[in-house]
Amino acid sequence: MSTTPSEAPATGTDTPDDGWKAAGSAWGHAAADWAYLWEPSIRDAADHIFDRVGLGPGTELLDVACGSGYAAAVARRRGASTTGIDASTELVEIAKRRDPAGDYRAGDMFDLPYDKESFDVVTAFNGIWGGCEGAIAEAARVTRPGGWLGITFWARVERSIYETGFLRSAVPPTTPRPR
Repeated sequence: MSTTPSEAPATGTDTPDDGWKAAGSAWGHAAADWAYLWEPSIRDAADHIFDRVGLGPGTELLDVACGSGYAAAVARRRGASTTGIDASTELVEIAKRRDPAGDYRAGDMFDLPYDKESFDVVTAFNGIWGGCEGAIAEAARVTRPGGWLGITFWARVERSIYETGFLRSAVPPTTPRPR
């Protein structure tokens, strides 16, 4: 049986770390179903964000809660270098096969293993939900000055198309980034 986002099991924990591990386990049990049946539904949102931020050759992208790497693979086809992190080792293995040139790893969105200001664009497609403010802070920490943080989230169907949030880095860039 596959799990759709609305059927994802609740974590039943109070700490982000425990919840992140439980989420990885929950999403990983039907990784192939998620990767090939459901995840392509984010394509319009990925294109919308990538167009909005001018993603292309030379862009360094981090996709937080990257799942099977679908959005990052779309970014790769646009010329970006891709990095992804997800709680599910099963989904990360699919991401590595989907985008062999990318850097994908299992990890914690509340404690990203990247240096400060490492990426031009950081995205999260339906992976950072309410109560995950610490993950937003981490995503902002690894975004370069002048970079972008683009987030989509689950919403009612009539509101879900392009219900995205954009945060521009608060620190002005020291040198302009070519577009």
